[in-house]
Amino acid sequence: MARYGRIFPWADLITREYGLDEAQAALEDVAAQRVVKALIVP
Repeated sequence: MARYGRIFPWADLITREYGLDEAQAALEDVAAQRVVKALIVP
């Protein structure tokens, strides 16, 4: 990712951040296509 960081705006691709306690909700949102990229933050 560091190699292509200047080409691709990686942070802009994240739709929503979820806490670790919300991991199941993140997976459900991706499966239901409510979000494209979910980031689970510990």
